[in-house]
Amino acid sequence: MSDQTPPPSQAQAPAEQLPFTREQALARLTVLETLAINNAVVLLGMIADAQGLTDAAIEKHLNLLRDTTVQGVARLGSEAITSVSAEYADAVFKVVFNKVKESREARQQASRADQMQ
Repeated sequence: MSDQTPPPSQAQAPAEQLPFTREQALARLTVLETLAINNAVVLLGMIADAQGLTDAAIEKHLNLLRDTTVQGVARLGSEAITSVSAEYADAVFKVVFNKVKESREARQQASRADQMQ
């Protein structure tokens, strides 16, 4: 047996090396978006709980992130892209904020239920 691995065949090549369709590209972006949102919710929730942040403080933090994101896009793209990205950033950060609030409320309800037992 040899220690050397033969080069992958076309069928075994990583997905990044194979051509893919528009639907596959959208699917990849959707997965990345979902992961990013879920990670943001978990991280922001942990930070908010550790620092005792109010909903207003969380919203202020997310607005700052949104503004920073849109400004970064504005430096790289056209006005039309910046406008669309601002709308998209608004929607994403609203989802993150709402999920953080829901998660916090669920943890608080669970904590109250545990204390009653």
